[in-house]
Amino acid sequence: MKKQKTLFRQKRFFWALFLTQALLVATHLGEFWPFSVYPMFSQAGRTWTRSLVRDVSETPSNQYWQSRTLETLPGKIFAMDEVGINQNDIANYIQKVDSWDAENKENIRVLFKSQLVDRKLLLYEVKGHLNDQKEVIQDYKPLLLMYQDSIILNPQFN
Repeated sequence: MKKQKTLFRQKRFFWALFLTQALLVATHLGEFWPFSVYPMFSQAGRTWTRSLVRDVSETPSNQYWQSRTLETLPGKIFAMDEVGINQNDIANYIQKVDSWDAENKENIRVLFKSQLVDRKLLLYEVKGHLNDQKEVIQDYKPLLLMYQDSIILNPQFN
């Protein structure tokens, strides 16, 4: 008899949890934010890092290494997804690199090698955060200038 009561309690507890989760997910379009896989929910308010690549083939060299806003970035947009490069993979890689030694720089250049035949690409590290007025601030810092046969690290990252 005691086993049956324990089993009944366990089943009741399971169904209560199941129904609570189902209600929370159903009322939040399938996403209950404390358990979210999306950083915009689970890491809200924290500083984030992304990557951005620009084609700077026609840009004067004195404009490469300045931090900028999105509106003032030199060069043309380079769509990484159109050439099979995942932007999130690049962002994760640059975020985890502690020291930009020759091997780490070459790893990035190899990913873009087929796109560097007739152009120069500039990889930006984009950091975003909320300021005191709850506005998103983005800072675009040039990180690596890539040529077909070489790569140059921004002197400020040494």
